[in-house]
Amino acid sequence: MAYGLGPLRNLEFLDAGLTNRNWRLACDEGEFALKQVQDVDVAKARRSLETLVLLVRSGLPVRAPRRTTEGAVLAEADRFLADEREQVRAAVTGRPA
Repeated sequence: MAYGLGPLRNLEFLDAGLTNRNWRLACDEGEFALKQVQDVDVAKARRSLETLVLLVRSGLPVRAPRRTTEGAVLAEADRFLADEREQVRAAVTGRPA
């Protein structure tokens, strides 16, 4: 996988997403949320994800995206889901607000 998470142990589709499709991944590196980005173009998705990185660095309690093994915040095309973009963040236990 593009994110260097190790072998996939469990994959669970999360049907609560409004505009994107989401999964919970269990891998050797921990549990993560995978989002298939469908609601914005690649440039806007990258800007949004890089903004999250800056917010984390500023001390705000948000989850930063996990970078790919190449250092990108967003993986494109057949990395996991064909013809889509995806991003991964560490999973947070809880319920949607």
